[in-house]
Amino acid sequence: MKKFRMGHFAALAALFMALLLATAPASLASWLLQRNFGSAVALEQAEGGLWAGRAKALHVTLSGNPVVIPDLSWRVRWASLFKGEVSLALAYGTVGKTSAGTFYLGWDQAGIENVDAALPSALLPGMIPLMRNTFPGGELILRSRKLAWKEGEFTGGAELVWANAGSALSPVNPLGDYRFQITGDRQRVLIRAETLRGALHFSGSGEWSMREGLRFNGSTGAEPFRRAELEPVLNLFGAGDRNGNRAIAFRTGGKR
Repeated sequence: MKKFRMGHFAALAALFMALLLATAPASLASWLLQRNFGSAVALEQAEGGLWAGRAKALHVTLSGNPVVIPDLSWRVRWASLFKGEVSLALAYGTVGKTSAGTFYLGWDQAGIENVDAALPSALLPGMIPLMRNTFPGGELILRSRKLAWKEGEFTGGAELVWANAGSALSPVNPLGDYRFQITGDRQRVLIRAETLRGALHFSGSGEWSMREGLRFNGSTGAEPFRRAELEPVLNLFGAGDRNGNRAIAFRTGGKR
């Protein structure tokens, strides 16, 4: 008979913990969110298990604004655990407007894969102080085959479309549709913005890194026949040139 070694006890203990987690109810996910995020994030009517479950809605507070993400489901991919990472497949939304994607996190790595998702419209204004309470409208659509960070370097890319953007400062509604191309480039993420359609024109480029934060430079202007109606929005960016165009330059964050 083989002698039972300490390594065997460790393996059994790990197996026992895995079984406990595998059979853990979805209510444990609710408890974990509340413990780590307080009232800022909460699951409503969670059911199923910790590894695969669903909830009637996910409630999130962004920049003081409540956001509801309906009919959320999640599934942890077991195979990723053997690679030392946790991979979570998410889906949410109503019938005909389902959003889906995969988020993974591991030691010194993180990323998203196969994402086609509608994001809360409060997300973009919440990231840029100038836009808070000024550009509350519109829809955000994120698409990405893969955008990853590993051992300090970014690879892959994503596309973020801000459709039907609106502002309380102008009767022009919507202002337009805008696309942000995001590309991983070693220690930084490159950003390129362009106008897809609309009376308010916006374009520019910039980059984000953990050390430097976000830096962006561009310009904004308006169709001549709508310039008077859009003047309150344009004035947010300072005085215009002889054509009424405004320069945009801002910098936020970083570890300097």
